[in-house]
Amino acid sequence: MEDARAITPSRRTFLSSTVATVATAAIGGCSYTGHGGQGGDQGGEDHGRYKPPREKQCCLHVRRRLSNWTDQDFSSYRHAVSVMQSRPVTDPTSWIFQANMHGAPSADGPNAAWRQCQHGTPHFLTWHRMYLYWWERIVRKASGDPAFAIGYWRYDPGDAASLALPLPFRSPTVGNPLFSSRNGAINGGAGIPGSAADSHFAMLEPQLLAPPSPGFSSSLEGTPHGAVHVQVGGLMGSVPTAARDPIFWTHHTNIDRLWSRWLDNPAHANPASGPFVTTVFQFVDEDGKPVQMSGKDVLKTVEQLCYRYDDDPMLSNAAGRTAARRPNPERVVIESKILSALPEPRHALGAEPSTFKLDLPPAAQETFRAAIGSEGAQRIVLEFEGASVKGTPDTTYEVYLNLPAGQRAPGINSPHFAGSLAFFGLEEDAEHANHGSVAKSISLNVTPTVAALQKGQAVNANNLAVTVVPVQAGAEPGGPVRTRAVPSFRRIVLRSE
Repeated sequence: MEDARAITPSRRTFLSSTVATVATAAIGGCSYTGHGGQGGDQGGEDHGRYKPPREKQCCLHVRRRLSNWTDQDFSSYRHAVSVMQSRPVTDPTSWIFQANMHGAPSADGPNAAWRQCQHGTPHFLTWHRMYLYWWERIVRKASGDPAFAIGYWRYDPGDAASLALPLPFRSPTVGNPLFSSRNGAINGGAGIPGSAADSHFAMLEPQLLAPPSPGFSSSLEGTPHGAVHVQVGGLMGSVPTAARDPIFWTHHTNIDRLWSRWLDNPAHANPASGPFVTTVFQFVDEDGKPVQMSGKDVLKTVEQLCYRYDDDPMLSNAAGRTAARRPNPERVVIESKILSALPEPRHALGAEPSTFKLDLPPAAQETFRAAIGSEGAQRIVLEFEGASVKGTPDTTYEVYLNLPAGQRAPGINSPHFAGSLAFFGLEEDAEHANHGSVAKSISLNVTPTVAALQKGQAVNANNLAVTVVPVQAGAEPGGPVRTRAVPSFRRIVLRSE
């Protein structure tokens, strides 16, 4: 199930009603637990430049799972979206202006405030948290509902019903602003593939940033973040238009929540210094006034941003989860060894599964075995170098190691499953900024998979077979998919570090 495989019950048992009370007492404000719960008077908010809660009264809002939303929650969201969509694009609080801050088609012209999304950078988590925070304040004011808090779409591979969009988002009734252009199967009620929703491998990462290898941030950015974008499709499938779909915001709320759930592990922590906490970004508040924030302003959702999630664990005090933490620096890679590489030129992925064999020479075999037995001191990384896609990606790809003959797509519970490839934002004709070069490497930490296969004696001493299986919402698992995009990569590299 979703992140439950990486978070033990002891750290997730308590969905405490006392969290709101404790945190609110700490910041001296009122508490909103959502419609039907406790409420309070709207505190006096300074709508100018951002100030931390200790300098102003703060009303704690609770972001709840969409399946727990009431009719009033959906009504408030629909009203806010309609109000914002009616505003001219020149209004910074309009729907299109806000969406364009993430990405914008070139036809929309230049604007210094637009196309600011941070993908493939150390700021993926912090920038999107800031963006979501200020957007939520704009929506709350537009809705006329002081208790409104955006909900999260908790897609869970272990719960088939959760993989489908909630009905209010896919009902094509006249005047429903939550309905949007998407993959037809998705709007028809099909669920996204479980592999696209799987956060298991990301939650296992010990460091938030671990360049050049996948850390929590980059792993989460790939799957489920990018994979869900691709599977939903339509506006969501392309960076320049993604934030125009109302489901975008519930998707990113879940990504933000997963960051909080990753921090539930006492061994995990955010970086305490460097660009992650010092880089400043600009947004607009609910009155259209410019505001600035840096990473250090958004590391504590309750104390700094006045919101929590309905599955936050119970805290003994408002700063309970952060007070005793040690800084979590970026992982230092002492030595990286290439064990094997698939020869160039480029390799394209199609509508059918593809298998690539990596030879393991004797020296690589020894390093390979040593890394697997090193209990985390070394890792095995599978890297798809120079990944890009012609067209808008509409398919994600499950990656399996040494998949037995006859098994086409056994799913995420297979010991051969090693992760997913999502080509979101890697279009060769990309129109967005802050994504670096278009062709990038997609890296998977395959150490857990290789270790499991070695225990089951399913590792070939001479080579490693990498099978890439296309999956798409509404398509038969393991069967051919209908795709107009052509993803490719320059080569596959297997390395230890």
